[in-house]
Amino acid sequence: MTADEGSQSKMIDIKHLRIFLCVAEVKSLSRAADLMRRSQPSLSQAVREIEASLQTTLFHRTGRGMELTAEGEAFARAIAEPLSALDRAIYRASNNTEVSGRVTIAVPPSLGPWATKTLSATTARQHSALLIRIIEGHPLHMIEWLQKGEVDLALLYGPVQKLHFKLTPLFSEPLVLIAKRSAGLDPAKPIEFRELSRLPLILPSRPYGIRTVVDLAAEQSGIRIALFLESDSGSSMRSIASEGLGYAIQPQSVTIANAEQMQLSWAPFTNPVLEREVILAEPSDRAPGRAVEAATSMLAAAVCELEKDPAWAISVTPVCRRLSASRKN
Repeated sequence: MTADEGSQSKMIDIKHLRIFLCVAEVKSLSRAADLMRRSQPSLSQAVREIEASLQTTLFHRTGRGMELTAEGEAFARAIAEPLSALDRAIYRASNNTEVSGRVTIAVPPSLGPWATKTLSATTARQHSALLIRIIEGHPLHMIEWLQKGEVDLALLYGPVQKLHFKLTPLFSEPLVLIAKRSAGLDPAKPIEFRELSRLPLILPSRPYGIRTVVDLAAEQSGIRIALFLESDSGSSMRSIASEGLGYAIQPQSVTIANAEQMQLSWAPFTNPVLEREVILAEPSDRAPGRAVEAATSMLAAAVCELEKDPAWAISVTPVCRRLSASRKN
């Protein structure tokens, strides 16, 4: 074998590198396959080819999924920024015509004001010929709208059931315990999750994201929650809690925005910390047009900006950061 032949055998397809980063982030071949709209065997083959080219093991395969080895973590750090720079260069080279059209995005009520304000300002500044329509809805309604093609994108709260959509995790936000002010909850003093076994709780019904998160944490902690009332209205839950009739669990951002006016006290959780994931869903049976791609990119960039707001205290996913970075001019 010549030196040139040896060099060729070590070349790695850029598409395979993107697959590697996606699997590294979501720690699951099946979930990465959903995100990338590829078959799971093709992703598995791509990872094996990279490992063969590098002559090293990048993942530990476990019953719980795919965990990066030390070599895998180092490799992921080394290639993430160069790939983002390449994406930015490609986008700038191709982004020479104005984006126009209409994109309808479904969001839960708690994210409606933020999405409307942020995207309207960004659209006016970056894509004046693009019309963004924001509609609020119940999770089950948003899923139905996506399936029927009535909306182009939807923000869903995780964890979500297995859906035939392309699902992109954007960020996670902390959940906190709220009660009337005289209850004395303190943001500086986290409350043990196990304490929920003795508190009258006001929770949304299943399959709302908060209820799913709480039920899963209760099961893992081996406790039975003291459910007092079910309500699918966030404002109603806050109102009932403010009157001293029970305790509710709400996103930190919503709580801070309403705490003063509604005379609420609140505290974060510990052991475990409670977080709710926000996921971008889009149909997997049709390719997105330029208008939808532009809206998706603006949404990802808006999420990255939101991370700077301490009231939200969100954790942005690497895939959201890459999506935002790849579209910056």
